[in-house]
Amino acid sequence: MTPFQRECDRWLIECFDQRPVDGDPLVRVARFLEEAIELAQAMGLKKENVALLADQVYAKPPGEFSQELGGCLVTLALVASHREADLMMAGEMEVASALQRIPQIREKSKLKAKIVR
Repeated sequence: MTPFQRECDRWLIECFDQRPVDGDPLVRVARFLEEAIELAQAMGLKKENVALLADQVYAKPPGEFSQELGGCLVTLALVASHREADLMMAGEMEVASALQRIPQIREKSKLKAKIVR
């Protein structure tokens, strides 16, 4: 585990009193998808394209976790490179900011869409 990942784990514990391994994995991946959609929106991708991509992905059988995780990381790194952004700096800045906004994040979390099983 990287130092950055440990810092993210620390934030989750401090903010939600929950170790990552104890939480609901569907909630974690839903929060990741939410952030990915917000990034896509910030870069100008239209909502209709998000729906088309979701249909395309769900028309195929599920992939293997570790390959898909690696694919997410590689693709995100290339998005950062395209914008000449430092991926790790952005992540470190975000977790540092999140550690300063724990009460606000807890309140905002109460309004998040519930995960359907």
